[in-house]
This record gives sequence, C-alpha cells and structure tokens, in this order.
Amino acid sequence: MRKVSATELVAIASAVDRPIDWFVVESPPSVVSRRADASVGGQSRVLDIKIERLARDVTFLIGQGVLADAGEMPDLRLPSDAAGAEALAAEARRLMAAPVGPLCDLQRACERVGLLAFSLDVGEAGDAGYVEVGSMGVALVNGSADPGRRRTGADFIALGERWEAELGAPAVPPEYGKRVLGAYRAGRLAAARTVELLCGTVTIEDLPAGACRSC
Repeated sequence: MRKVSATELVAIASAVDRPIDWFVVESPPSVVSRRADASVGGQSRVLDIKIERLARDVTFLIGQGVLADAGEMPDLRLPSDAAGAEALAAEARRLMAAPVGPLCDLQRACERVGLLAFSLDVGEAGDAGYVEVGSMGVALVNGSADPGRRRTGADFIALGERWEAELGAPAVPPEYGKRVLGAYRAGRLAAARTVELLCGTVTIEDLPAGACRSC
C-alpha cells in the first residue's frame, strides 16, 4: 500500500470538507461520544462536521497555550420545576457577572463561565449544537436562522431581548478572537491558520500589519 502525499491529502481533505488534522489526529472524546448519541449525533452531517471542527480548534488552542482551560466549574444540576429553573438562571447570571435585565452581550457573558459560543451559517442543518472540550463548552449556533431561533439556541441560561445583529453569522466569542489574533501577532499562528480559527470573520488581507501574512 503506497503512502498518500501531502498534496493528495490536501486534495482529499478539500473534497470531503474536512480539516487535514481529521485524518491524522483522533477526535476529542466528547465528539466521539456525541456521534454515538442517537439523540444528537447523526441528525445533521453539516452540524456534526462544524461542531467537530470547532472542538478540534479549541483543543488545539488549549494545547498551544493560546486558550486556558476553564478549570473546575460549579456543579449546576438540571432543575426539575419552574422554581428550580429560576434559581439556576439567577445563579448562572451571578457566575457570569451579568447585570439585571436583558442579557445582551451573550457571547461575552458565556465566555465568563467557560462556554465558547460560535455563530456560523449552516443552512437548514439545525438550530444549534454543543460539545464539551475539557472543562469548557463549545456551542455552535446556526447564524442563518431567524434571530429568535438564534437567541434560543445559544441562550441556555435566561432569555433577554432579541437583537437582529446578535449571533449573526459568522461570529466568534470576543475573548477567543482576541487571543487568536494575539497569537498571530506574536508569530505563534500562521496567517492561513488564523483565518481558519476565526471562522471567516476576517480574511488574510484583514489581518494586522506587521505580522507575517505569508507564513
């Protein structure tokens, strides 16, 4: 059996819409578990591929020291009644340091509790998906859905007012984006990889001057 060349591997990855590391690096355990769960995995191939790609990216960035694992988080149990749901929402808001009233900056608030919420256009693939990466959570919201469905898909804690621009695709968590760009400026990430990690929110031409765009 002959070996596959790097050029052939790139072509194969492009043809099946997979990142190159999908062929050489094991999927995060939580992604494997999600695939095996009939209630969530296998419902949408597009959503499964996108959420796996995000999980791999977050795993990579944690390994590179660009992102820090969230560490031990409080054990918040699923409520069994309305009173329990209200108490859980209040505790979640406290952990996020969220003000009283509508929760408008949802992505930033979620980051404070270790949940990275991305918004990407996945067409009719579904409203949202979620997977754990270490002690962090990675959520994918379908940014092509109407604003109400986008908000409901990401707002696991408490509903606020619905804003047209919020979670419009593509959008990455603000601190996540800042850290990826910081790693690029420091020469730790190549330009193409930086654009990939920022999920189409920038092009190579948009990257800050002074860093190596041709790396």
